[in-house]
Amino acid sequence: LSASLGSSQPWSLAQVLLGAAVVVAGVRRLDGGVTLVGVLLCLLVLAAGVAITWATRVLVASTAFWSPYHDPSVLYSAIWQLGRYPVDVYHPLVRRLLTYVVPVAFIATFPALELTRGGDPGLALFGLVAACAAVAAATVVWHVGLRRYTGATS
Repeated sequence: LSASLGSSQPWSLAQVLLGAAVVVAGVRRLDGGVTLVGVLLCLLVLAAGVAITWATRVLVASTAFWSPYHDPSVLYSAIWQLGRYPVDVYHPLVRRLLTYVVPVAFIATFPALELTRGGDPGLALFGLVAACAAVAAATVVWHVGLRRYTGATS
């Protein structure tokens, strides 16, 4: 875990506060409001999204064990920029890619759905399963890569 948190940007927490303010402002404008179940499931799916995001970043970083001169982080970052919009605005093929391959939908779209539509336990369960699978895959790939690692060279 500490290897994946090698850089820290404390000022980025301001973005979290700004995002929370936007969510509160948006919720206040909803006609039906939100339910406690919706809020709890939103937080659960959001936590799953954070775990999935961490795991996919570890998977991308793990490629360095097999291809040390290849840096896929630029493409990875570009794909995550697509998460600025709900996945419903994209073509169905892209939507599937952003849900199942690079699960951007778990960061923005799915938590918002849980919050605004009263909560869907099936979506939350799917998020938990996806998060567990992503973390397990990242852990396995990382450890397999570490066994391959022979040391830094100059």
